[in-house]
Amino acid sequence: MNCQEALDLLYDYIDKEASDIDAQEVRKHLDGCRNCFKIYRLETAVQELIAELVKGDGPSPQLEGLKEKIILRLDGIDKENSPGQPPRSYSLIAKVLVAAASVVIVIGAASIAYSQYEHSKYFADLESAHQTVLNREWIPPTDVAPPTFLGLDFSELGRAHGFVLISSAQLQACDCEMRHFVYRNAERTISVFAVSSGDYEIPPPCSDNPLSHDGTTFYCHKCHECRLLFHEVGNAVVAAATTDPEFNLFMFSPTEDVVLTGLSLP
Repeated sequence: MNCQEALDLLYDYIDKEASDIDAQEVRKHLDGCRNCFKIYRLETAVQELIAELVKGDGPSPQLEGLKEKIILRLDGIDKENSPGQPPRSYSLIAKVLVAAASVVIVIGAASIAYSQYEHSKYFADLESAHQTVLNREWIPPTDVAPPTFLGLDFSELGRAHGFVLISSAQLQACDCEMRHFVYRNAERTISVFAVSSGDYEIPPPCSDNPLSHDGTTFYCHKCHECRLLFHEVGNAVVAAATTDPEFNLFMFSPTEDVVLTGLSLP
């Protein structure tokens, strides 16, 4: 096996995807070829660097050591070129690949971190509250849960599909006071959160995903474990939550309560 044939199989060999015969031939060539062995060591170091970057744990002695090892090996390869001879192409390409991989992974890590921040700020409390009531065994309440809030009537939501309002409670979430309504039928549990639009606004991450239904604009967001559908009605922001990605949440939009609105009660 000559150098070109060995280098053509090098990535398959490093990734353990080469056949047993090819792997044996590559190992035999690397044992006897100093230049190809240096390239092999360089490529394995690059792979170790990328694997360390993917972990996303930030700067570490191991990461810095890998970077330094790669740079030293690249410099050593370049110095071995005879005077006037252009640098070997694989050296330049390797440097570009290392730099590009570092930038892409760092940007990706920053994007993931910001996404986690947004989830924690806008959605995590609602998702957690819904998960808490999802599998809870319910005893029929002795008192009728308050069907109104902020001048809206929550008593009939989902009734056409067999849903019954089984719970209504104050909830401290997303740095404000909300009302958490829980509805259940034979198949699923739905949470509906309501809060004054003066204390809470539809989360900015949802603004790129508007949905129009019966003249109302809704905004959908898929959390880690549930789906949220936001909209504004009256002076409230309402969010319905389900773990079923296909379930129609549009029916969980409250109507303005005529009695409360007419009396101008808070």
